[in-house]
Amino acid sequence: MNDPLSTAPSPETIAIFGGAFDPFHLGHAAVIEHLLGTPGISRVIVMPSGDRPDKRELSPAQHRLALATLGVAECFPANARVVVSDLHASGKVGYGTVDLVLHYQKDPRVRAVFAIGQELVRDLPLWKDSDILRQKGEFLVLQRPGAEPVQALPGWKMTLAKPFANGGVLISSTAVRERLARGEKSSQFVPHSVVKYCLEKKLYT
Repeated sequence: MNDPLSTAPSPETIAIFGGAFDPFHLGHAAVIEHLLGTPGISRVIVMPSGDRPDKRELSPAQHRLALATLGVAECFPANARVVVSDLHASGKVGYGTVDLVLHYQKDPRVRAVFAIGQELVRDLPLWKDSDILRQKGEFLVLQRPGAEPVQALPGWKMTLAKPFANGGVLISSTAVRERLARGEKSSQFVPHSVVKYCLEKKLYT
């Protein structure tokens, strides 16, 4: 008898790009573009964080989800390879990365790889349910332009992403919020639709 699993398709590799997106800016868009160009990645799932019990964002989750949705639609129009998910923002799964790891592992059709900045690597052992995260999570580490090369943590599944083309784009969310609060022009850092939403909703003012 033939093994039916022998003809099963390989799972689709997706990159989970999480963050506050408070607000979504062109630095985030540059990361998404970088992930789209990473060999083996078929789709990028943009994952705004929810309202966490251990960390308070400036804007409620529903606003940050809207900002990410607007920003992705403007920067990647009609690109089916970029999707904004409300799994965290809506509270459909727990607030921790480990909750997303366990959620995606229930689906044999996908292999979820979590994109994180290199500055987060050393803190991974402090994250929620880190033992489970170490055993089951898989991470793609984004190295900051000009920063010292990062060392993978022993026992963790980590891959270093290729270097950013042209040095990448470094934009501070704090600086963007301050510019918006002062009413200064921000379109060189933030998609137009995001700026409009921030002004209409009076975010950061």
